Amino acid sequence: MGLSQQASLPTVGKYTQSDANSEQVTHRIATPTTIPAHTSTPTNNEPTAQPTQPPQVTPTSADNSQSGSTNYGYGTPPSPTGLEQQLEQRVLTLLNRQRVRYGLAPLVLNAGLSQVARMHTWAMTACGESHTCQGEPSPCERIFSVNHQWNTCGESLGQNALDRNQPWQSTQSLLQSRLDELTPAHAHESDYLNPHLHSIGISIIISRNHSLWLTEDFAG
Repeated sequence: MGLSQQASLPTVGKYTQSDANSEQVTHRIATPTTIPAHTSTPTNNEPTAQPTQPPQVTPTSADNSQSGSTNYGYGTPPSPTGLEQQLEQRVLTLLNRQRVRYGLAPLVLNAGLSQVARMHTWAMTACGESHTCQGEPSPCERIFSVNHQWNTCGESLGQNALDRNQPWQSTQSLLQSRLDELTPAHAHESDYLNPHLHSIGISIIISRNHSLWLTEDFAG
């Protein structure tokens, strides 16, 4: 279950097809092998770039095409800012650091998945935090549109207020509840430690009102 939405706390989404009340996508995933206990924490150096805010979007009529570049009526998102790119790279580094500690292969950043993730993040700036905004297909349908050979998918998302002086801290807090779950007993519940997921798309959008939106799409 995701964190309850409180004004002072970030919200994190986790959706499971088998549990409509949970909010992380995990689809057709086998149980991973036993892994060692987590023992260390990542560093917390802040990016030096200053955020710039893309305009908010108002949805129009939905486009029903299944292409990974489909906007589903929410318009085309702006290209990532320098700060957004820095934060996305740090998210990837942090997740792969955790996977290596557990003896798993690092996730590979996939440009197509990142595009799908960014389209969904952009839609969320209009519809709010959700795995499926109005007019969109399901998370797994969006992910599989990138590569029809994939048969395992996952999605995690979240939203937090941006601390303009500590943007990485604002981002890391979205991941922390998931990182805190990385124990041998709960590893099979996490996309982060799923050995059957090998590709990832990451999207961060900082909206005009200084909200930080994050989507992580996983595939294997």
